[in-house]
Amino acid sequence: KQGRYLPLSGVRVSSPQEAMAALPDGANLFVMNSNYLEEIRRMTAGRFTYHAVDSAAFQ
Repeated sequence: KQGRYLPLSGVRVSSPQEAMAALPDGANLFVMNSNYLEEIRRMTAGRFTYHAVDSAAFQ
């Protein structure tokens, strides 16, 4: 799905490398599936502010 857009929202799906290169340190990063939150934090070395937005994050 990388390089394509999500239906309805129009959010572009980026590769991890593309996203890390494009975002400044401290940028807000919205994680759509909290099952991947810790993996994403490790991959990005804690450079961003992370927000889990799926229903699992609120249970």
